Amino acid sequence: MSRSAATRAHHHTMPAERRKRLFAIARQEFARHGFSRASLNRILAEAGMSKSSFYHFFDDKSALFLACLEDVLGEMIEVVTSLRPETLTAETFWTEARTITERIAAMLLHHPDLADTGRMFYRSLADSASCPFIGDEAANPAARIMQAVREWLATMIRRGQALGVVRTDLDASLLTELVLATGMAVDNWALARWEDLAASDKERLPAVVLDLVMRLITTEAGRPHAAAPLGAAAPLARCPVTGAHPDEERTG
Repeated sequence: MSRSAATRAHHHTMPAERRKRLFAIARQEFARHGFSRASLNRILAEAGMSKSSFYHFFDDKSALFLACLEDVLGEMIEVVTSLRPETLTAETFWTEARTITERIAAMLLHHPDLADTGRMFYRSLADSASCPFIGDEAANPAARIMQAVREWLATMIRRGQALGVVRTDLDASLLTELVLATGMAVDNWALARWEDLAASDKERLPAVVLDLVMRLITTEAGRPHAAAPLGAAAPLARCPVTGAHPDEERTG
């Protein structure tokens, strides 16, 4: 068993209510301060947990961060990584992607801590010393995860290009960054208004991301039809100078 797998197995022996409280406090700390600036001392003090007890279950702050992510996102990650690029054909490439999307959508509302987990991940990713798309993989677990996602996506995109279902006029590395940027943009948009989004809109987010990605990277023949609108349309603002509304007819 690997060191990380051993750590995961060990923290699962903590009493469920105690673990739930620790994770909730840790997510809030990581979401506010990012991984590097989050204080393990603050987390433990608020959780009423001694350092000796903490280190009985976790190797370090990084192990706690990863356990918080796995607690909420582990099942979704397993679903995504179950898609093996080498097994895909031109006929199954986007069909399998849609199947994965539907499975993730069904899980999306299952965990009440999903929003806090997303916020802690992106805050920690931005906390990295360099560009948040690259980051310091050695020091920041969020950056390590993003690098693993990047490598998996690049493999998928190269497979799609080889099958003729992903455009080849742009390099696979550029398409990978475009896909990552699209997913991150939708995630951050949703996290900023999560409490106000309708449940139906939350559930549709994976399909929206897939629709946008397909528009970016598919060959002309494989491009999808327009997706249904997501969320309520923002009201048109009045002109700050004249006070006129864009829908109002001009007079005189």
